[in-house]
Amino acid sequence: MPAPPLAVNPANPWSLGVSISPGIGDLPSYGIDLNGDGLVDFTLSSSYLYQGFVITPTGNNAVLSYVVDSFGSSFAANLSPGTLVGPQSSLSPVWQQTIVFPTGTIYPVITAGYSDGVYGQFAGAAGFVGLQFMVGNETHYGFLQIDCLGYAGDGGFYEGYGWNTTPGAPITTTFVPEPGNWALLGLGAATLWLKRSRR
Repeated sequence: MPAPPLAVNPANPWSLGVSISPGIGDLPSYGIDLNGDGLVDFTLSSSYLYQGFVITPTGNNAVLSYVVDSFGSSFAANLSPGTLVGPQSSLSPVWQQTIVFPTGTIYPVITAGYSDGVYGQFAGAAGFVGLQFMVGNETHYGFLQIDCLGYAGDGGFYEGYGWNTTPGAPITTTFVPEPGNWALLGLGAATLWLKRSRR
């Protein structure tokens, strides 16, 4: 059985290797447009004030999360390589959207740092965040590759993403190639094309 179509965006230099942190030289927030339609699907942001690293889904988009209280507060689930992301049949984790109240907004948290420690499944860890997002009226599934090693709960390193271009179909989390690997893949493809064109 062939692997599902995987869409990544190697042409966008910001799609790989972005440090999200309120520190010097880092970005305090970064919008992610998964399918390249010019609309931000998710925003990664961090704050010293709230000591947190969060992911905000826009519209009806959602993050695979564990709900931790009756208000809907949640931590993003840290998925291992090879995890299938798609329609979930279990009660936990669940697809969590941004929740807006008159007194504030609740969105999935990747890590949260407090005086007594750092919380969340990404605390001092790396892994994948499962995504559910809409393209028109069609639901798609994807993932972000996140690394929070070395961050004190207020940020992380966004390494890349993938999503299944087939509506409603799941996708398996897999490491996104580094920019140097994209260059090697392109060189290999160009070499094959030259060999075939000379025949």
